[in-house]
Amino acid sequence: MLLSQAALAQQAADNAAQSDDLSQVVVTGSRVATNGASAPTPVTVVSADQLQAAAPGSIVDALNQLPQMLNSSTPASNNGSTTGTVGQTFLNLRSLGANRTLILLDGARLVPSSLLATTDVSLMPESLVQRVDVVTGGASAVYGSDAVAGVVNFVLDTKFTGFTARVQAGESGYQDARNGKVAITAGTSLFGGQGHLVFSADAYKNNGVAQFGSRDWFNSCALIGTPAGTPTYIPACNVRSAQFNFGGMISSGPLKGTYFAPGGTPRQFQYGSLVTSTTMVGGQPIGSGYPDVGANFTAVPEVDRKKAFAHFEYDINDDFSVYAQGLAAEARASFNQTRYPWQGQSSAFQIQIDNAYLPASIHDRMVAAGITTFSMSRQDSDWGPIAVDTANRTQEYKLGLHGNLGTWKLEAYAQHGENSFLETTLHNAVSSNVYNAADAVLNPATGQVVCRSTLTQPTNGCVPLNVFGEGAATQDAVAYATATSVSRIRTSEDVAEVSLSGAPFSSWAGPVTTAFGGGYRKESAAQTSDPISSGFKHFTGGYKGFPAALEGVFGGFDRGNAQPVSGSYNLYEVFAETLVPLASDVAWAKSLDFNAAARETHYSTSGSVTSWKGGLTYQPVDSIRLRAARSRDVRAPNVNELYSGKAQGQSSLLDPFQPIGSPVRFPIVYTVTSGNTDLKNETADTTTVGLVLTPSFVPRLTMSIDAYDIRIKDAITTLGGQTTINQCFAGSTALCSLLTRAPDGQLTAVSTPYLNIGSSSTRGVDFESDYSLPLDGLFSKAAGDLTIRALANFTDRFTQVLPGAPDLQLAGQTGASPGVPKWQGTFSVQYRNGPFSTYAQERYIGHGALHRDYDATTLDPMYNYVASVTYTDATMSYDFEATNAKWSTYFTVNNLFDRAPPFAPSTYFVFGTSAGATNLSLFDVIGRTYTLGFKLSL
Repeated sequence: MLLSQAALAQQAADNAAQSDDLSQVVVTGSRVATNGASAPTPVTVVSADQLQAAAPGSIVDALNQLPQMLNSSTPASNNGSTTGTVGQTFLNLRSLGANRTLILLDGARLVPSSLLATTDVSLMPESLVQRVDVVTGGASAVYGSDAVAGVVNFVLDTKFTGFTARVQAGESGYQDARNGKVAITAGTSLFGGQGHLVFSADAYKNNGVAQFGSRDWFNSCALIGTPAGTPTYIPACNVRSAQFNFGGMISSGPLKGTYFAPGGTPRQFQYGSLVTSTTMVGGQPIGSGYPDVGANFTAVPEVDRKKAFAHFEYDINDDFSVYAQGLAAEARASFNQTRYPWQGQSSAFQIQIDNAYLPASIHDRMVAAGITTFSMSRQDSDWGPIAVDTANRTQEYKLGLHGNLGTWKLEAYAQHGENSFLETTLHNAVSSNVYNAADAVLNPATGQVVCRSTLTQPTNGCVPLNVFGEGAATQDAVAYATATSVSRIRTSEDVAEVSLSGAPFSSWAGPVTTAFGGGYRKESAAQTSDPISSGFKHFTGGYKGFPAALEGVFGGFDRGNAQPVSGSYNLYEVFAETLVPLASDVAWAKSLDFNAAARETHYSTSGSVTSWKGGLTYQPVDSIRLRAARSRDVRAPNVNELYSGKAQGQSSLLDPFQPIGSPVRFPIVYTVTSGNTDLKNETADTTTVGLVLTPSFVPRLTMSIDAYDIRIKDAITTLGGQTTINQCFAGSTALCSLLTRAPDGQLTAVSTPYLNIGSSSTRGVDFESDYSLPLDGLFSKAAGDLTIRALANFTDRFTQVLPGAPDLQLAGQTGASPGVPKWQGTFSVQYRNGPFSTYAQERYIGHGALHRDYDATTLDPMYNYVASVTYTDATMSYDFEATNAKWSTYFTVNNLFDRAPPFAPSTYFVFGTSAGATNLSLFDVIGRTYTLGFKLSL
């Protein structure tokens, strides 16, 4: 909700511990305004009770339902990823990037949880969260770097007294995503009332979703290359690989279509329809050594979180208090990645005619065809699953002082935080070992099967690997070909800040409030990994078949390969803010206020930068308030963007430089990302204009509308492999130097360093309507209360601009990521009557394009469409007293009607597995879920 006096009143009713004096409720967005209606920058405020009713599993899940949140990273959207963020949650305001959304805990930063300087908000102490304030405009002048898209501040109830315990459990309607949560909160006064201690602990576990194959909407749908070449893509379901199976398949040459069944028996592969060099529809039946697409990777990872928080405050005297607090949290995730691919000229096995495991019939056919080698593609089931486990641990300690210096309010604190992220990948293939072991021959001296390299390097330890047929590899061979990769990220953050606020004098219209202060911050990060990951793919000699495209590629493993990163930076800054009344209770205005803020920051890496904000709020009559603000916001490059070594991923990409029908038009490509110490600060200009209506003739009704325009310059970004290729093809010649090709012209790698290369902008309108109606006396003496709330967003523009290439207009794109629907919103109704309460919510995501960048030559316009969807959530709760305690039970159903996500297939079809038939970041992919819980209060 855009905060208003009525919204504050509703929140106060929902939170009994909150002061009844609304003028004293300080919300995020300004250090001098006492409520959101007084501040020119819009602020969304949601109470913990509202978040719990919408999504009891996690308040973060409920925050992601706000229309301002787009493309946030969650466990469900980061399923089988090879990156180190699976299982974590990073909020993304306006889809401008999680690293442009500043996360605060009671107004202070938290140590980053990743190299990207983003904070895993699932580690927040949920049990003590009183409300969440979301500043939906730039706030760098008030809170510092990273607040380009806005600020999300988790406000804690550190004055809590009593004891509560919560136990809940839930699962999806498909008997997966089973979850449980236990939480306790306690608070008490100490030392005769001079001290106060609060403590909370939470434990949550969700066993995830093993595969999407149980969902009818999945059906292995994807955008696949069109055999005819025009258009480039066509949507299809039941998509399978035309290139490999579990036991190996010859996918080119005179023996094309021969595959190896269990036991190594050669058979003829049955192709389906719409066959290209890599994909087909239908064909070889599952169960005959062919990959079951839906089962090859974890759909939603298993997540296990534990958190503990304590806050102690002591009143030294009537004017000063000191406090200390600590947070310790751990989040673990586990999942299976896609199985190993060995396909195409960049990674397929080159089988020699003298291979010791080669079936005799194939040997004879090679002789007859006059060939001595063939290329065999394979997806391994023998070496898996590729099991990934992550552990993300955070510790945060804070000491603070607040009090009064005469008429001034003093706030000061020092804080230290550390985060450790550990990722281990079991059964990770060592590339050089795999190709070495696959080149197996007979030792002429002994007649035994050995690696060819062993003939000249007798002590190299190579164990021959049989790649013909599923299950043919011995355990010794698998142990030689694979290993466990390990990477660890350590980040730390030190913050110190002091500020003063007060009203030193008055103007003709009222007190002039001012806040000013200064701060210091140091950010450090380092990533280390095992020796194989930090090395190179390298031909070790003595054997045949090592792909030339892999020589010198960073990282010795087939996947992962975290590269060393180490660096730090520090900054000093000073800031000031003021609220100046310009008019009060005059003929033409109830009030007119001017708000201004400025911050000067010096970074040790990117120099000095100034951020600022200016705004007006004008209330001509009691029921109308106008507000407008303009700000200059900044984001400095983080440690990863500055100092990261080269890290790689792998995916199937479209190479438009290759002719239609070419077998290398959709190659498997390595994407290599690296840091850049020459980066400079991003800057953004943000404009907001809004209207708040509280009509006197409809008490307790608040309506607001706020337009925003955010323009980012010198944006720090990696373009991604496909975008780099597309923009090079479109004419951005500077990007063409980032493409690497083999001697035959096949694209093998794309370099994607961090660059200040582009700009982006977004423009839209937020709408809010809030109405509460006491029903007592209308229908009966005790009819209860009704609260109605509607929140919507219209995005008119979302543009990404790269030099030398056409602008990318993404507003209205809901199929591809980022998904930015033109319209989305939530509508909720809550009815409360005594101990009984019911809550219902509708979530709407409007229709859009599958991909705004596709013209008719790329995709038939009739397919470039994604339907709208509406999700219904419902909660019922009942309060009662028993055994001298207060109890509450609640039952929630999310996605009540089990609405399937809209059909939105992607081009991500790698290794015979599809990312799914929909946009994982935008739509609900789990389906109907149930939660039953109990709460005890003493």
